[in-house]
Amino acid sequence: MIVILAFLQLLVSCSIHIRKTVRGTPEDIIGGTAQNPLIIRVLMKSGETIEFSKEEPGYVLGDKIFRKDKMRSVNFKGHLAISKDDDIYVIKTVSGETYRCRSYRITDDGDKLVMEVEPKPPIPLSEVDMVWTRQTDAVMSTVMSVLATLGVIVLGSTILVFIMFPKGFVFVPTS
Repeated sequence: MIVILAFLQLLVSCSIHIRKTVRGTPEDIIGGTAQNPLIIRVLMKSGETIEFSKEEPGYVLGDKIFRKDKMRSVNFKGHLAISKDDDIYVIKTVSGETYRCRSYRITDDGDKLVMEVEPKPPIPLSEVDMVWTRQTDAVMSTVMSVLATLGVIVLGSTILVFIMFPKGFVFVPTS
């Protein structure tokens, strides 16, 4: 029983990570305590706002913010017009949609295009005014881990009492 409780405590404490959104300047990100912060929004000095998705957040490398490249698949019907512009393929569908990608393939059944989308240019930190990041909230993660651990201990103790005393407690007064 103790081994099971210890395993559950380890499992709970390693799996609870509460995240919070933190706003700061680019200097806060470079000199901050967060390791590899996940960038979700950038406000440029020009006033432009750039949003990143939760699935593909931005990241800092050197003095630039990069966007992760991602794969995209598109269903199509009919013929594709494919041309190459430097290292980038330009793909046009019959319906008029245009895609730019670094590489592509057509699935075996011939109706789906899978491509690695064209990377967006990196954003120099010198042009960034404010950055929003997703970071682990250490205090809330610790509090939730402790509460979950206490819950596991109380549940385990209750189960143990019911196993040891299946008929319940009998109180016999002495005197």
